Amino acid sequence: MKNQPWKAAGMTLGDIAAEVFVSPATVLRVVRKCGYDSWRAFAAGLLLYSESARQQLVSVNMLSRPFGMPGSSAAIVSSIKSLFEQTVQEAAAMLSLEDLERVAGLLPVA
Repeated sequence: MKNQPWKAAGMTLGDIAAEVFVSPATVLRVVRKCGYDSWRAFAAGLLLYSESARQQLVSVNMLSRPFGMPGSSAAIVSSIKSLFEQTVQEAAAMLSLEDLERVAGLLPVA
């Protein structure tokens, strides 16, 4: 689950139990021991944890990449643009239009 949290989160309680050769009740006991009421809640927590662990703060200064890269200003701008586009694509892949619409419906009209 630690190495492939997205795969694990997409599996059912029974799938996980079969994968690790234990009973579903054993998996549920572990889930509850971790402070969750259900497998789905645990899976959501697993995804949040894995994403926050992946996004650690990185100090950026003029000597670090991409600023320390050899090359022209255009090459540096192109590198930053590519990084920005990749970040936007990854964020879009994590969003669910259905969830966004549901949340938007909960917001008061300003």
